[in-house]
Amino acid sequence: MSGQNRAFTLIEVLVSLALFSTVMLVGVGALLTVIDANAKAQATQSVMNNLNIAIDGMMRSVRMGSKYRCGVLTAGDGLDCANPSNRMSFITHEGNLQAYYLNGTQIYRRACANGTSDCTDLPITAADIDITRFDIYVAGSERTYSSLPKDVVQPVAVFVIEGTAGSERLSSSLYGKKKKIRTEFKLQTVATQRLLDL
Repeated sequence: MSGQNRAFTLIEVLVSLALFSTVMLVGVGALLTVIDANAKAQATQSVMNNLNIAIDGMMRSVRMGSKYRCGVLTAGDGLDCANPSNRMSFITHEGNLQAYYLNGTQIYRRACANGTSDCTDLPITAADIDITRFDIYVAGSERTYSSLPKDVVQPVAVFVIEGTAGSERLSSSLYGKKKKIRTEFKLQTVATQRLLDL
């Protein structure tokens, strides 16, 4: 009897296969979760990089500008808006018209050379970032003087931006079309005019 080879029974093989399948299923599920989490982290990093560059440039030009006009894309005297608008124009420190506005799901910049003619409109946010809200509030567009000598109340513009990284409408989106990979964001930033109050 001691020289006989003992084989596995059918039940033992089935139990082993069931355990192996369960372990593999859990392992593959964990791997797919890690891959999705990595894709979401990359999407978030990419949208933050793109928005940081876009907003930084937008804030710098608005701070150095004058004659803030909320709700229009044309030059003129300052124009406040208590209700939000998705467009704003101003005069740059070089004396040219510049504007920011929402066009579809992207934020655009209008730059006009030679005063207010010869305008170029270009998107400043990536196509696979869907901007769903671009609200602008402008207060104090006409500089006012306080009771203190040589103290000027500077105009201010508040920007509220909401959207999603990873567009469902683009087949070439870097983030794919999986809903759990797309990342929603909400930002608010303020620009105050930086003209000297001498």
